[in-house]
Amino acid sequence: MDPIRGKSVQKIKLDQNEAAMSVCLLKFNSQPDATFCLVGVAKDYKLNPRSVGGGFVYAYRMVPSPLGQPNMELVHKTVLDEIPYSMCAFQGKVLIGVGKLLRLYDLGKKKMLRKSENKHIPHIIVGIQSSAIALLYPMFKKASILLNIAEEKTSWSYLLTTPRQGG
Repeated sequence: MDPIRGKSVQKIKLDQNEAAMSVCLLKFNSQPDATFCLVGVAKDYKLNPRSVGGGFVYAYRMVPSPLGQPNMELVHKTVLDEIPYSMCAFQGKVLIGVGKLLRLYDLGKKKMLRKSENKHIPHIIVGIQSSAIALLYPMFKKASILLNIAEEKTSWSYLLTTPRQGG
């Protein structure tokens, strides 16, 4: 969408029973000259009772069109086991809230590459914000990478957003 003229520049159709849930515009460290748009998609999503057929992350590269406006070119589609409710650029990579998991991904040639994850969040992650470099950091433990949250001068509510319990 062109925000100045209020006109659609490009329309991308999703597959049957897919719904866009999150979007993130970022530059990856591996390709600093290119801008990417990531779209988190839910497959066969039902609210009540809650069920989902899976999730995907579509990675699009922003490329200039002959008219000078950017177009999106599909790079790849990554299959996830849950819905990617939220995404946030973080230090040349992307943080994705996949259900109750917080995962750090990097851009790969055929799909998004999972670098680390945190499995200790009790609720679905519906929002992620990054405002400082020291908020999140990877830590190595027993040949697996865990994503730990540093609690320096902040609280959980500033890092992650989860649905309210009980109304």
